[in-house]
Amino acid sequence: MIYSGSLRIGLTDETALQILHDPEKLGPCLPGVSSFERKDGEYSCRVRLDVSSMGSSYLNKISGKLTFSYLDSDSSNVHVQGKGRIAGSSISFDLSIAIREGELHWSIDVNYGILIKMMGEEKIREVTQENIDRSVKCLSSLLSS
Repeated sequence: MIYSGSLRIGLTDETALQILHDPEKLGPCLPGVSSFERKDGEYSCRVRLDVSSMGSSYLNKISGKLTFSYLDSDSSNVHVQGKGRIAGSSISFDLSIAIREGELHWSIDVNYGILIKMMGEEKIREVTQENIDRSVKCLSSLLSS
């Protein structure tokens, strides 16, 4: 599933890119990150995603562990790939961020593996959008003047 969007930022492009190239600053804005550590050039994090909107009384959060790394990032782009397991399902993502003239453009391709079949595509989209909204709010706050 591919999601994308853009937002205005309150910092210079250069300052914003410096922040985004720092995994310790970008990591907490990734959906559901609850802990974060660096090991051998890769970063790992524990995630807890809020799925309470599914309306299931027995399932409010799903958790797992992801590793991610920066790829081919340059002066005007940030490219992060990650993979791991959440709720027993393999998950992967490919995040691209570009900043130009005070505007951040992002795109993420998420592969949910068997979670799609377990939870249903409509519910996955709903939960994903809620978590993306939280991430965009975090990025907006991080990159405001």
